[in-house]
Amino acid sequence: ESVGWDGVQAFIEALNAHAGGAVYRLPTEAEWEYFARADSDAPWSFDGGEHAISSYAWVKKSTIDRGEPYAHPVGTRRPNRWGLFDVYGNVAEWVQDWYRPYRGGQLTDPQGPLSGVHADRGYRSKKVVRGGSLVDNAPRSAERSFADTEGIGSGVGFRLVRVAGPGTDRELASRY
Repeated sequence: ESVGWDGVQAFIEALNAHAGGAVYRLPTEAEWEYFARADSDAPWSFDGGEHAISSYAWVKKSTIDRGEPYAHPVGTRRPNRWGLFDVYGNVAEWVQDWYRPYRGGQLTDPQGPLSGVHADRGYRSKKVVRGGSLVDNAPRSAERSFADTEGIGSGVGFRLVRVAGPGTDRELASRY
């Protein structure tokens, strides 16, 4: 947590250099939301709605309101239906996509701009972050914001995906 874009990229490069052929990368925005939802189309992947959020996430009422304004260890709240911890709250998470405001309407697997140069004016060095953080009351599966790639990313962390499939791992990872 509290890692900037360049730090994440350096970590991924070092990990891939020592991963014995496995390839790791940041998830795309659509992939992040898919695993956050865990087969649910509700605002959260768990039952009980906003009232149950503190059982699954470090959010404002379980951190800041209790005098604990810092990130907490991963895995100390309940996982989502697919066994993933800290999908909501604690720290927001970098994803691969460059930021662009959604244009509206139904979206399926939305793609951000190809690079920061192609992003809308005012968003040229911004990447998407997902999941909300401990300053949020009840971040949802669709929680979406952005962070500047040139900063440290206070309150921002990351989660990696391992690329599946033989032979094309390095080629696929190089596109990101």
